[in-house]
Amino acid sequence: MNAWKFAPVAMIAFAVLLAGCAETIEHGDALKQKMAESYCKSSEPYKAEVMGYLEEKDDVLNLYYAFLVCKTTNLNTGELEMKIRSNILTGTSLTSAQALEFSEKAVGEGKAYVIRGSPFVPEGALDKRKIEYRLNQENGKPVSLEILLILRNSDRTAKPEKTLSIDWPAS
Repeated sequence: MNAWKFAPVAMIAFAVLLAGCAETIEHGDALKQKMAESYCKSSEPYKAEVMGYLEEKDDVLNLYYAFLVCKTTNLNTGELEMKIRSNILTGTSLTSAQALEFSEKAVGEGKAYVIRGSPFVPEGALDKRKIEYRLNQENGKPVSLEILLILRNSDRTAKPEKTLSIDWPAS
């Protein structure tokens, strides 16, 4: 049997598959809602609130990077936790006590912020992506949680920097 006679059929099937994938890339409000339902749910004794959302498309990968910031408060103790969740990357979380500890450490090191979570490592010198989760501090106190995001245009140049900054909740 000659396999080459099936090649055009296989190519058409592959093209249809790719076209179907391109139409189902989830982003915008639909992705935000899906992430909120998965990562920011209240359940007794916790109250969860969406504090912010950041999304950007990497044109090289044809992929949307989305980040959701959620505040969870224990209604019995008042303890809070700020969480950053992503649809693609790992996230991070900080309790009030951890945020204070990291802020004090940053002062000792002469830094305005500390980077939290797993670092994003670009793939080679030409990869201009940069993704950081930052805890900003002033005088050893946490002041904001920030997401810094730089993705790529289709020609691999860097897109303009996008940030989402959420004020750290008062204790």
